[in-house]
Amino acid sequence: MKRIFSLIAGALMLMSFGPVDTFSKEWSLYTSQDGVDVYLKVTNCDDVQNGEFKNYLTIKLVNTTAHDVMVDFAMKKWYDDEPWFNEPVSDENRRSLIIPSGGSMEGVCANKDLAVFHSFNNKINAPVLTKFELDELNVQAH
Repeated sequence: MKRIFSLIAGALMLMSFGPVDTFSKEWSLYTSQDGVDVYLKVTNCDDVQNGEFKNYLTIKLVNTTAHDVMVDFAMKKWYDDEPWFNEPVSDENRRSLIIPSGGSMEGVCANKDLAVFHSFNNKINAPVLTKFELDELNVQAH
């Protein structure tokens, strides 16, 4: 019994002090607003043929209402804990999307509407997305 307790305690200590990925590789609820659920996950986007080995933070918007909605937001990104945006947020980092009633939109690799570069899989000392915010989130019936 003591041995099992020691193994569990040791595993917990390793998990506590090991590298922490601030974003999940599974869909995780980021926020909900006015009938729209926003999920985030890190997606592997390796393109072996072109020698690109990247991860993207992908966004999924789910409309739980009975009507179409327009979702507007500004994306704020921090790489290696440094902000990579200006105030006010530029148009390049703003999105306005229409989601049908009961529908959803999901980011895919390199789709700039709902995907943000996260990290390289094959480079050391390259910037890594350490923080991300959807700012000025606004949901309106459309």
